[in-house]
Amino acid sequence: MNITFIQNVTIATIIYTVFNLFLGFFRGETILADYILMTLVSGLLLVVVYGWLSQRLEFPLRKKIFFLWAALFVIMTFSNMIEYYFFSVGQESVILSELGVGLVATLIYAIVIGFLFTSEGSGGTLTFPIKKITIASILYFPIYLTFGALIFPFVGPFYNDPSLGLNLTIPGLEIIPLQFLRGFLYVLVLIPFISIFTYENRSKKQMILVLTAMLFIPGVFISFFIPGGWPVALKFYHSIEILADYVFFSAVISWVFLRN
Repeated sequence: MNITFIQNVTIATIIYTVFNLFLGFFRGETILADYILMTLVSGLLLVVVYGWLSQRLEFPLRKKIFFLWAALFVIMTFSNMIEYYFFSVGQESVILSELGVGLVATLIYAIVIGFLFTSEGSGGTLTFPIKKITIASILYFPIYLTFGALIFPFVGPFYNDPSLGLNLTIPGLEIIPLQFLRGFLYVLVLIPFISIFTYENRSKKQMILVLTAMLFIPGVFISFFIPGGWPVALKFYHSIEILADYVFFSAVISWVFLRN
Protein backbone atom coordinates (compact mmCIF):
# COMPACT_ATOMS: atom_id res chain seq x y z
CA MET A 1 0.00 0.00 0.00
CA ASN A 2 1.89 3.08 -1.25
CA ILE A 3 1.48 6.75 -0.36
CA THR A 4 -0.50 7.52 -3.53
CA PHE A 5 -3.05 4.84 -2.69
CA ILE A 6 -3.41 6.22 0.85
CA GLN A 7 -3.85 9.77 -0.48
CA ASN A 8 -6.49 8.65 -2.97
CA VAL A 9 -8.30 6.65 -0.28
CA THR A 10 -8.38 9.77 1.90
CA ILE A 11 -9.72 11.98 -0.90
CA ALA A 12 -12.40 9.49 -1.99
CA THR A 13 -13.47 8.80 1.62
CA ILE A 14 -13.90 12.52 2.33
CA ILE A 15 -15.98 12.96 -0.84
CA TYR A 16 -18.11 9.94 0.09
CA THR A 17 -18.60 11.13 3.66
CA VAL A 18 -19.51 14.73 2.79
CA PHE A 19 -21.91 13.59 0.05
CA ASN A 20 -23.68 11.13 2.35
CA LEU A 21 -23.90 13.59 5.23
CA PHE A 22 -25.64 16.06 2.91
CA LEU A 23 -27.86 13.24 1.69
CA GLY A 24 -28.71 12.26 5.27
CA PHE A 25 -29.46 15.88 6.12
CA PHE A 26 -31.92 16.26 3.22
CA ARG A 27 -33.56 12.96 4.21
CA GLY A 28 -34.17 14.35 7.67
CA GLU A 29 -31.73 12.00 9.43
CA THR A 30 -30.40 12.91 12.86
CA ILE A 31 -26.75 13.70 12.19
CA LEU A 32 -24.91 12.94 15.44
CA ALA A 33 -21.32 11.89 16.13
CA ASP A 34 -22.06 8.15 15.76
CA TYR A 35 -23.78 8.77 12.42
CA ILE A 36 -20.79 10.75 11.13
CA LEU A 37 -18.32 8.14 12.40
CA MET A 38 -20.12 5.19 10.80
CA THR A 39 -20.53 7.10 7.53
CA LEU A 40 -16.78 7.75 7.55
CA VAL A 41 -15.95 4.11 8.34
CA SER A 42 -18.37 2.87 5.66
CA GLY A 43 -16.81 5.14 3.06
CA LEU A 44 -13.29 4.11 4.03
CA LEU A 45 -14.06 0.40 3.71
CA LEU A 46 -15.88 0.87 0.42
CA VAL A 47 -13.08 2.95 -1.09
CA VAL A 48 -10.28 0.62 0.05
CA VAL A 49 -11.93 -2.46 -1.47
CA TYR A 50 -13.20 -0.90 -4.71
CA GLY A 51 -10.12 1.27 -5.09
CA TRP A 52 -7.87 -1.80 -4.87
CA LEU A 53 -10.01 -3.48 -7.51
CA SER A 54 -10.14 -0.39 -9.73
CA GLN A 55 -6.36 -0.34 -9.95
CA ARG A 56 -6.47 -3.86 -11.35
CA LEU A 57 -9.27 -3.38 -13.88
CA GLU A 58 -7.30 -3.03 -17.11
CA PHE A 59 -10.04 -1.44 -19.18
CA PRO A 60 -10.57 2.02 -20.72
CA LEU A 61 -11.76 4.52 -18.13
CA ARG A 62 -15.37 4.63 -19.35
CA LYS A 63 -15.67 0.85 -19.22
CA LYS A 64 -14.05 0.73 -15.80
CA ILE A 65 -16.45 3.33 -14.41
CA PHE A 66 -19.37 1.41 -15.90
CA PHE A 67 -18.22 -1.86 -14.29
CA LEU A 68 -17.74 -0.14 -10.93
CA TRP A 69 -21.13 1.56 -11.19
CA ALA A 70 -22.96 -1.61 -12.25
CA ALA A 71 -21.51 -3.56 -9.31
CA LEU A 72 -22.21 -0.80 -6.77
CA PHE A 73 -25.74 -0.09 -8.02
CA VAL A 74 -26.81 -3.74 -8.15
CA ILE A 75 -25.22 -4.70 -4.83
CA MET A 76 -25.91 -1.54 -2.83
CA THR A 77 -29.32 -0.54 -4.17
CA PHE A 78 -31.11 -2.53 -6.85
CA SER A 79 -30.86 -6.02 -5.37
CA ASN A 80 -31.83 -4.82 -1.89
CA MET A 81 -34.75 -2.74 -3.13
CA ILE A 82 -36.31 -5.44 -5.31
CA GLU A 83 -36.10 -7.83 -2.35
CA TYR A 84 -37.53 -5.19 -0.01
CA TYR A 85 -40.47 -4.80 -2.40
CA PHE A 86 -41.50 -8.40 -1.73
CA PHE A 87 -40.77 -8.25 2.01
CA SER A 88 -42.60 -4.98 2.70
CA VAL A 89 -46.10 -3.54 2.54
CA GLY A 90 -46.98 -0.15 1.05
CA GLN A 91 -43.38 0.96 0.53
CA GLU A 92 -43.44 1.48 -3.24
CA SER A 93 -42.76 5.22 -3.08
CA VAL A 94 -39.83 4.66 -0.70
CA ILE A 95 -38.39 1.99 -2.97
CA LEU A 96 -38.66 4.17 -6.10
CA SER A 97 -37.03 7.06 -4.26
CA GLU A 98 -34.17 4.88 -3.03
CA LEU A 99 -33.62 3.48 -6.53
CA GLY A 100 -33.34 7.00 -7.94
CA VAL A 101 -30.99 8.20 -5.23
CA GLY A 102 -28.96 5.01 -5.43
CA LEU A 103 -28.60 5.33 -9.19
CA VAL A 104 -27.04 8.78 -8.87
CA ALA A 105 -25.03 8.09 -5.71
CA THR A 106 -23.38 4.91 -7.00
CA LEU A 107 -22.53 6.63 -10.28
CA ILE A 108 -20.75 9.37 -8.31
CA TYR A 109 -18.85 6.77 -6.26
CA ALA A 110 -17.83 4.92 -9.44
CA ILE A 111 -16.62 8.09 -11.16
CA VAL A 112 -14.57 9.20 -8.14
CA ILE A 113 -13.01 5.76 -7.64
CA GLY A 114 -12.42 5.22 -11.36
CA PHE A 115 -10.61 8.53 -11.78
CA LEU A 116 -8.52 8.29 -8.61
CA PHE A 117 -7.54 4.61 -8.79
CA THR A 118 -6.20 4.15 -12.29
CA SER A 119 -4.74 1.02 -13.85
CA GLU A 120 -1.70 0.68 -16.10
CA GLY A 121 -3.44 -1.16 -18.93
CA SER A 122 -6.52 -0.24 -20.95
CA GLY A 123 -6.98 -3.15 -23.33
CA GLY A 124 -8.69 -5.73 -21.17
CA THR A 125 -11.29 -8.07 -22.64
CA LEU A 126 -14.11 -9.94 -20.97
CA THR A 127 -15.62 -13.35 -21.54
CA PHE A 128 -18.98 -14.46 -20.21
CA PRO A 129 -18.87 -18.24 -19.74
CA ILE A 130 -22.58 -19.10 -19.80
CA LYS A 131 -22.20 -22.47 -18.09
CA LYS A 132 -20.22 -21.08 -15.15
CA ILE A 133 -22.52 -18.07 -14.80
CA THR A 134 -25.56 -20.37 -14.78
CA ILE A 135 -24.12 -22.76 -12.18
CA ALA A 136 -23.02 -19.99 -9.82
CA SER A 137 -26.33 -18.12 -10.21
CA ILE A 138 -28.45 -21.20 -9.46
CA LEU A 139 -26.42 -22.10 -6.38
CA TYR A 140 -27.19 -18.74 -4.77
CA PHE A 141 -30.76 -19.84 -4.01
CA PRO A 142 -29.99 -22.89 -1.80
CA ILE A 143 -27.41 -20.80 0.09
CA TYR A 144 -29.97 -18.03 0.64
CA LEU A 145 -32.66 -20.54 1.64
CA THR A 146 -30.42 -22.38 4.12
CA PHE A 147 -29.28 -19.36 6.09
CA GLY A 148 -32.68 -17.70 5.81
CA ALA A 149 -34.26 -20.76 7.46
CA LEU A 150 -31.62 -20.81 10.20
CA ILE A 151 -32.11 -17.15 11.07
CA PHE A 152 -35.92 -17.06 10.73
CA PRO A 153 -36.68 -17.98 14.38
CA PHE A 154 -34.82 -14.83 15.39
CA VAL A 155 -36.21 -12.41 12.77
CA GLY A 156 -39.69 -13.89 12.30
CA PRO A 157 -41.27 -11.93 15.19
CA PHE A 158 -40.25 -8.64 13.56
CA TYR A 159 -42.09 -9.63 10.36
CA ASN A 160 -45.18 -11.04 12.07
CA ASP A 161 -45.83 -8.15 14.47
CA PRO A 162 -47.47 -5.21 12.64
CA SER A 163 -47.53 -3.21 15.90
CA LEU A 164 -43.80 -2.55 15.45
CA GLY A 165 -44.60 -0.35 12.45
CA LEU A 166 -41.84 -1.81 10.28
CA ASN A 167 -44.21 -2.57 7.35
CA LEU A 168 -42.59 -5.98 6.86
CA THR A 169 -44.20 -9.19 5.65
CA ILE A 170 -43.26 -12.74 4.64
CA PRO A 171 -43.69 -13.28 0.86
CA GLY A 172 -44.89 -16.45 -0.86
CA LEU A 173 -43.38 -18.60 -3.61
CA GLU A 174 -42.48 -15.53 -5.66
CA ILE A 175 -39.34 -15.42 -3.54
CA ILE A 176 -37.93 -18.34 -5.55
CA PRO A 177 -37.56 -16.66 -8.98
CA LEU A 178 -36.56 -13.45 -7.18
CA GLN A 179 -33.53 -15.11 -5.57
CA PHE A 180 -32.51 -16.78 -8.83
CA LEU A 181 -32.61 -13.32 -10.42
CA ARG A 182 -30.53 -11.82 -7.59
CA GLY A 183 -27.95 -14.59 -7.89
CA PHE A 184 -27.69 -14.01 -11.63
CA LEU A 185 -27.31 -10.23 -11.23
CA TYR A 186 -24.59 -10.66 -8.61
CA VAL A 187 -22.57 -13.00 -10.82
CA LEU A 188 -23.06 -10.80 -13.87
CA VAL A 189 -21.75 -7.60 -12.26
CA LEU A 190 -18.88 -9.50 -10.60
CA ILE A 191 -17.56 -10.89 -13.90
CA PRO A 192 -15.12 -7.99 -14.57
CA PHE A 193 -13.69 -8.36 -11.06
CA ILE A 194 -13.53 -12.15 -11.27
CA SER A 195 -11.32 -11.65 -14.33
CA ILE A 196 -8.73 -9.99 -12.07
CA PHE A 197 -8.27 -13.20 -10.13
CA THR A 198 -8.24 -15.47 -13.15
CA TYR A 199 -5.79 -13.21 -15.01
CA GLU A 200 -3.45 -12.64 -12.04
CA ASN A 201 -3.66 -16.28 -10.98
CA ARG A 202 -4.57 -15.39 -7.42
CA SER A 203 -5.67 -17.90 -4.78
CA LYS A 204 -9.25 -18.96 -4.11
CA LYS A 205 -8.94 -17.76 -0.51
CA GLN A 206 -8.08 -14.23 -1.62
CA MET A 207 -10.89 -14.27 -4.17
CA ILE A 208 -13.40 -15.39 -1.53
CA LEU A 209 -12.25 -12.64 0.84
CA VAL A 210 -12.41 -9.87 -1.77
CA LEU A 211 -15.75 -10.96 -3.27
CA THR A 212 -17.27 -11.20 0.22
CA ALA A 213 -16.07 -7.67 0.97
CA MET A 214 -17.39 -6.45 -2.41
CA LEU A 215 -20.84 -7.80 -1.57
CA PHE A 216 -21.06 -7.23 2.19
CA ILE A 217 -19.71 -3.68 2.53
CA PRO A 218 -22.05 -1.94 0.04
CA GLY A 219 -24.84 -4.52 0.37
CA VAL A 220 -25.15 -4.66 4.16
CA PHE A 221 -22.57 -2.77 6.20
CA ILE A 222 -23.30 0.68 4.79
CA SER A 223 -27.07 0.49 5.39
CA PHE A 224 -27.23 -1.64 8.56
CA PHE A 225 -24.42 -0.07 10.57
CA ILE A 226 -25.58 3.53 10.10
CA PRO A 227 -27.72 4.50 13.14
CA GLY A 228 -31.48 4.59 12.64
CA GLY A 229 -33.90 2.53 10.59
CA TRP A 230 -34.69 -1.01 11.71
CA PRO A 231 -34.25 -2.19 15.32
CA VAL A 232 -30.66 -3.06 16.22
CA ALA A 233 -31.54 -6.71 16.89
CA LEU A 234 -33.10 -7.16 13.44
CA LYS A 235 -30.08 -5.55 11.78
CA PHE A 236 -27.73 -7.78 13.78
CA TYR A 237 -29.46 -11.05 12.90
CA HIS A 238 -29.80 -10.16 9.22
CA SER A 239 -26.15 -9.03 9.11
CA ILE A 240 -25.02 -12.44 10.36
CA GLU A 241 -27.34 -14.19 7.90
CA ILE A 242 -26.27 -12.18 4.86
CA LEU A 243 -22.57 -12.33 5.75
CA ALA A 244 -22.87 -16.12 5.77
CA ASP A 245 -24.73 -15.95 2.42
CA TYR A 246 -21.96 -13.91 0.86
CA VAL A 247 -19.09 -15.98 2.25
CA PHE A 248 -20.54 -19.22 0.90
CA PHE A 249 -21.66 -17.60 -2.36
CA SER A 250 -18.17 -16.15 -2.87
CA ALA A 251 -16.73 -19.60 -2.20
CA VAL A 252 -19.06 -21.08 -4.82
CA ILE A 253 -18.11 -18.42 -7.37
CA SER A 254 -14.42 -18.99 -6.68
CA TRP A 255 -14.81 -22.74 -7.04
CA VAL A 256 -16.79 -22.43 -10.28
CA PHE A 257 -14.59 -19.85 -11.99
CA LEU A 258 -11.13 -20.92 -10.79
CA ARG A 259 -11.45 -24.66 -11.16
CA ASN A 260 -9.52 -26.32 -13.98
